[in-house]
Amino acid sequence: MVFGTLKTKRVLHFVFMSLDILFFMLTTRELTGNTAIATLTGIEGTICGVSSTYLGLAEVLNESNQTTFLPIDLVKYLLLTLFFILNFFSIKNLCMQAKFYMQFEK
Repeated sequence: MVFGTLKTKRVLHFVFMSLDILFFMLTTRELTGNTAIATLTGIEGTICGVSSTYLGLAEVLNESNQTTFLPIDLVKYLLLTLFFILNFFSIKNLCMQAKFYMQFEK
């Protein structure tokens, strides 16, 4: 799938590249049964989902406003957006896990 998007927008190329990586990781997880690979596969799935959601949202907003509201061709902005979203969810998740485990220590 990646080779079909080589001459298109960079974000679309990134979405299909992350999807191919996700399929490979899902197969590896099923064959090995390793929990560490399962965790990494979940992170990769989140990256793939967020990037495809961003692409869909950017295309709809850019088309409806007839201007560049969200950049599609600039991978830098997509990666920064993904970085901030994933950091928000990972910090929130760590805080929730810490509160959960603190209940059992008392």
